[in-house]
Amino acid sequence: MSLTGLPNGVKGVAMGNNPRLIEASETLAASESVYVKSDAITLTLPAYAIGLTFRIFNMAEDGSALLTISPNSNDGIAFAAQHADNKDILNTKATQKKGDFVILTCTEIDANHWIVTDSAGVWAAES
Repeated sequence: MSLTGLPNGVKGVAMGNNPRLIEASETLAASESVYVKSDAITLTLPAYAIGLTFRIFNMAEDGSALLTISPNSNDGIAFAAQHADNKDILNTKATQKKGDFVILTCTEIDANHWIVTDSAGVWAAES
């Protein structure tokens, strides 16, 4: 499946092969590229495992879709100087633009915390 009408900022991002459309909240299983177009989607990351990478895109029209990325309850997301376990990152409706994305990777750099290796758009850390 290919994505058409991507904003300019997305064209340079490695989207991976055959990004998958997600239409309901789910737990991701293996490294992949996914995109959402629906509101109020929560994507839960699997347990931290070195080598996993997810490319997640919010392709909904501007200001129409909240996208929440949630780590496994024992893990965290290293984002905006936050390293707390079980805290989400959000692409809120108030700031969401079509093509906002985040790329998350597990590395040995920060054990049990997903690292945001690239992103576009406004992402907020859960307090």
